[in-house]
Amino acid sequence: MVVGDSGAYFLGELMYDLTLDVPDEPVVLPRGEIGCSVITVGGGINSELGFIADPPGRSEWPQRQAADIRAFQPTDVLINYAWVGTSDREIDGEWHNVCEPPFAQARGEGPGGLPVVRWLLGELR
Repeated sequence: MVVGDSGAYFLGELMYDLTLDVPDEPVVLPRGEIGCSVITVGGGINSELGFIADPPGRSEWPQRQAADIRAFQPTDVLINYAWVGTSDREIDGEWHNVCEPPFAQARGEGPGGLPVVRWLLGELR
C-alpha cells in the first residue's frame, strides 16, 4: 500500500500499473491523496491567485490513511510525501513559507505535522 500526498498517488498508480499483469508480483494499492499537504494550519494557501481555501475534510487525511491501513491490512506500507507544504500559509496571523521557522514549528504539531509518520505507524500496531 502506498499512502501520502500527490507524490504517493502518482507513485502508487505507476507501481500498480507496472505490477498489474506480472505473475507472482505483489498487488500495489495506491491510496495517496492529491492536495494532501502535511501542513494544514491556516485553512488554506496564499498563492498568485489569492487565498485558496483547503477543501472540506482536508485536515482529516491522517485518519483516512490510518483507516485504509487498518481496513486493508497490507503486508507493507510505503508512506510517501513529495512536499510537506505548498504555498505560504497563515501561522499566528502572519504569512510564512515552508522555509521559515514557524513552518517548522507547525510541522511538529500532532497528526497534522511530520510526527504523523510515527502516529500512522502507531495505528498499525
